[in-house]
Amino acid sequence: MTSDYQEPTYGNWRKPVSPGIGRLGLAGTLLLLVGMILVTFVAMLSALAALVSAMLLGLVMLPLIIQDRHGRTALQAMTARVNWWWGLSQGWHLYRSGPLSVIPHGSCRLPGLLAKSRLVEGRDSYGRPFALVMIPSTKHYTAVFECNADGAALVDRQQIDSWVAHWGSWLAALAYEPGLVAASVTIETAPDLGHRLKEEVHAHIDPNAPELARAALEEIVWNYPVGSARVSTRIAVTYAALPHPGGRRRDEEAMVREIGMRIPGLIAGLEMTGAGSAHPMSAEQLARAVRVAY
Repeated sequence: MTSDYQEPTYGNWRKPVSPGIGRLGLAGTLLLLVGMILVTFVAMLSALAALVSAMLLGLVMLPLIIQDRHGRTALQAMTARVNWWWGLSQGWHLYRSGPLSVIPHGSCRLPGLLAKSRLVEGRDSYGRPFALVMIPSTKHYTAVFECNADGAALVDRQQIDSWVAHWGSWLAALAYEPGLVAASVTIETAPDLGHRLKEEVHAHIDPNAPELARAALEEIVWNYPVGSARVSTRIAVTYAALPHPGGRRRDEEAMVREIGMRIPGLIAGLEMTGAGSAHPMSAEQLARAVRVAY
């Protein structure tokens, strides 16, 4: 029996690049043009000074031309290294919160970018509670969806291709979401100890069941978790504070209402992508996930 299935191919991938000459990008090209103009003016006064200026310009441009395989310039690498050394000398690489921390008032703050974040909670159009992580400095609001991804095991290739196609459509639709500035997918895996399976089986087992059936279930509970993993899938969408018709940015309460109206539509679009049943994470669920992560 032959199959007419043809595996689809994907292409037209283009890495975003900054406009400019070669690898220089926009900033490097402007710096080169300004440097060449200065060298030209210096050449009117002295040929030797112009030669020295051209050599200095070349030395300045060299870190902008050298790039690694990830497209990172030598200047960016050196800047990151210097920033790390500076932070190391200041002790910024250490995290200590609570009563003995250096944080004012001995508060328990999250590390890194989340240090100045706030957690607010609202309800979507279906009345479900959802949490928003607000960054006051940038006026960004992030909602997190928890999904139960179906996985590709024992699934036909045609179904997988359909999931991929709908996932691409969902990502493309994000481009038309007003105010949406970022979206991310996090898949977290951890060894599954089998506690959930054990609790589920023991909670539904019939005490009058045959001994053979009980023995089979006990064997499943004992052997199934070996080598298995617990998978958690979360999708985060970040919105910037939308402006009012008058031009002033909307406040926190207005953004909670606005995002609450959009969450059902975003979740509905995930149903055909293989993400399984999705729901917005509440403040308690999100706080628990962050607590476990740190």
